[in-house]
Amino acid sequence: KGKNMSDNVEKKMTKKNQSLEKGLAIMEYMSEYQEPIRLQDLAMGLEMSSSTVLRFLITLMESGYVEQDELSRYYLTYKICRISNSVSESNSLAGIAMGYMKKLSGICEESVSLAVEKNDKIVYIAVVHGPDKLMKTLQRIGNVAPMYCTAIGKLLLLNKSEEELQAYFDRNQFEAFTDHTMTTLKELKPVLEKAREEDMAFDNEECELGAKCVALPIRDYTGKTVAAMSITGTVFKLNEELILRIVPQFRYCVDEISRILGYVK
Repeated sequence: KGKNMSDNVEKKMTKKNQSLEKGLAIMEYMSEYQEPIRLQDLAMGLEMSSSTVLRFLITLMESGYVEQDELSRYYLTYKICRISNSVSESNSLAGIAMGYMKKLSGICEESVSLAVEKNDKIVYIAVVHGPDKLMKTLQRIGNVAPMYCTAIGKLLLLNKSEEELQAYFDRNQFEAFTDHTMTTLKELKPVLEKAREEDMAFDNEECELGAKCVALPIRDYTGKTVAAMSITGTVFKLNEELILRIVPQFRYCVDEISRILGYVK
């Protein structure tokens, strides 16, 4: 009898999980449809019966997440935005990324940084320092750095159109920090094209002699690169062999953060 009861509970739980999955599928489909949708079209698109979809729609309407227009078409309300805003407020990007950053720093034994763009600069919002104390002078939370000569900055520059990129160069002055620093759009363009192709950017002693950096992008649900994560080390330690070894794990980390932010490949 006990076993039968356990089986029944398990079946009920399975049914509830399947129901939740269907309900979420309906909401996701409606959000992507981008206009009010008829019951028949929704059912056909989801390969569900109209009666099943209607049952979910009625529940969503009663909960305030769906409304019906004068043509009996269904659409999502802005109530879903309240959840989105709450998630954004409670789960900061730095908080989401920190666990992955610590893991990555432990694997490569180098400093790992997270930065975003603000006012034509990159701003470090999270840093996990590696054992090399020299690197602690390069990145601190709240510090700003140029976009044109940092690995993270190059990835964030890829968000800009040709016109926006030209405007960025027109309104800024570009200092050569080392002999490796590129200060013109002509020099930087092929580097940005390569970064776009490889989905990865580098700083090869462009900010600081003896320091090297590799960065990967973090994208949100719109597909935009909203931040980037970098690994920084000396040119001797962060060599090509180490980069090839750590990139798969590095990419896994940024892909997971992007997935949490709603990005779908």
